[in-house]
Amino acid sequence: MKDVILLYKDCCIYEIVNTCYYLKYSRADVIFAALDTKPVKTMEGFSINADCLLNEIDLSGVRSLIIPGGDVKNIRNCAVKDFIRKEFSEGKLVAAICAAVDIADEAGILEGIASTHSTEKDCQRPLFAQKPFS
Repeated sequence: MKDVILLYKDCCIYEIVNTCYYLKYSRADVIFAALDTKPVKTMEGFSINADCLLNEIDLSGVRSLIIPGGDVKNIRNCAVKDFIRKEFSEGKLVAAICAAVDIADEAGILEGIASTHSTEKDCQRPLFAQKPFS
């Protein structure tokens, strides 16, 4: 199964470095996706090439989408929100970190799900609409 990480201009790569490390140990196929073919310049100043475009991903082999925080105005668009909704509606795990929770909320997938976005809590226990992957 594939775990897709969305890269975008001014995303926080440090938020996903440890995640990628552990995903590799779970035998995950981590794929970096972007909105266009240009290298992505992260908030930390790294330049990263994505493996593919977000709109090229076949969801049948995907188990999760991970969206790091950062300057989310760069992914505040219909293509990203449509992808999030489609992935969520197909029972895939969507993980949004920090400011990316705003995009998940704008995509409409947080209805009835408590998150740090919808409460005053600094940390929120995850709630899975579907069975978590193993």
